[in-house]
Amino acid sequence: MTEISVAESWRLILLSADGTATPHQAGGFVDLLAKQLRAEVLPLSMGSIEESLSERVDKIREGVVSLRGDLVLYPAHPETKRRDKLSEKLLLSCPVPILRYAHTAAFASKGSPKILFPTDFHYEARKVIDRLIPFARRLGASVTLFHEVPRPAGSALEVGSAPEAFQVAWDDDREERRKIAERFAGILNAAGIPTSIELNPPGKVLVHAIWEAASSGGYAFIAVGARSGPIETYFTGLTTRQLFSALSCPVWAIHERVLKSDESMPGEKVA
Repeated sequence: MTEISVAESWRLILLSADGTATPHQAGGFVDLLAKQLRAEVLPLSMGSIEESLSERVDKIREGVVSLRGDLVLYPAHPETKRRDKLSEKLLLSCPVPILRYAHTAAFASKGSPKILFPTDFHYEARKVIDRLIPFARRLGASVTLFHEVPRPAGSALEVGSAPEAFQVAWDDDREERRKIAERFAGILNAAGIPTSIELNPPGKVLVHAIWEAASSGGYAFIAVGARSGPIETYFTGLTTRQLFSALSCPVWAIHERVLKSDESMPGEKVA
């Protein structure tokens, strides 16, 4: 993995309607986040609503690359509960992670922030961790790997299966997933980021389980790797889309399409 220097100053790209917003105008969250990340904040316009969605996304992406941004800050008003198609489409091709947050978001200036990282250990999840490490390291944050263990499939669920067989299959699967989680946690711990594991049993809608875990655990951020679905309406992944809309907690996200490239991302500071 490429080593990222925390000595270098980061560049946060702050999106706004006219591209003139300052950290002070954006609220205390952006100001404190910039100080914690040792970053400068550079404004960038979201484009005109008279332009097509594709044109706006292209201009934002070009601006992020030109400014050598490390993280895009995408604000949203708390009363906005409907889907934001611009943020979803931007996530598909943005070369750096996007942090979507509500204007009312809070950020504790004392203590170590915590990041909740829901993952299904998909093959791209390892690359998501590589992108998350610099962010967590600069924040001095800890990370919790959050994984939902599904109910076992196959013979254990067939009609007439003994409850004992069902439980054995579930226990075996849970143990295997814990081993995978421990390998992921080892990567983060080796990077100096304290990491814990939370294996969540099924039963609740996944997004609701994530919200509850983030709220009850006092997490400052939720980090996710977005994945495309089989049809265009699911191009950011249902879970990521719902988290982006809920705004109950700032959401850091990057799309798997971006992660398929092995090239260094714009704005990374290589030691």
